[in-house]
Parts: sequence; C-alpha cells; structure tokens
Amino acid sequence: MDLGITLLPVGHSGEVALIIHEISLADSIQSPGTSFRQAMNPKADVQLQLLLSTPGLGRPKAQKLLKAYGSVQSVAFASVQDLSSHVGVKSAALVHKYFNGFVST
Repeated sequence: MDLGITLLPVGHSGEVALIIHEISLADSIQSPGTSFRQAMNPKADVQLQLLLSTPGLGRPKAQKLLKAYGSVQSVAFASVQDLSSHVGVKSAALVHKYFNGFVST
C-alpha cells in the first residue's frame, strides 16, 4: 500500500506502533463525517491523521502544515524555524520534537 511516505523518522518503537495503529484505523474505519473529497483521497487523510497524533497539534494547524509541505515526510524534516512560519513557535517545537525526538532551531 502506497501511503506517500517514503521515510518517517521515529524515536522509539512505541512511535512505530502508534503510526501503524493510526494507519490501520484510517484504512478500516470510514468516519460518518468524512467528506466525498476525503473519501476519494485516503492518502491525504492518513497523512492528516499521522500529524494529528502529534500531542498538542490540532486539526487546523495539521491541515496548514500538510498544505504547506505536501507530506508528513516533508513536515518531519522541516526545521523549527521553517515550521514556525506556518503554525507558530510553540506548535513548531512540538511537531519537530515529535518527529525528531528533540527541538533544534
């Protein structure tokens, strides 16, 4: 299954399990509130769900990041400084720490 993610850095095996769980949920459950566009583009929905698993990051900011970067992989490799121009410094630090295990500027 092609998820549009070629590489996703993780800090520990618990994150891998969480990602696999999120992917399987997105594949097996079609939520009642899903729009036609989301149903026709499950890859984007899976990527949004992966970003939403970031503690402290809500749907509007996750959507902004996906729109700006195009993929979770690009978000994961972005610097705090780059991310902060889209979601603010605090959220950028949370996202960077989630994907990289530390905060760097």
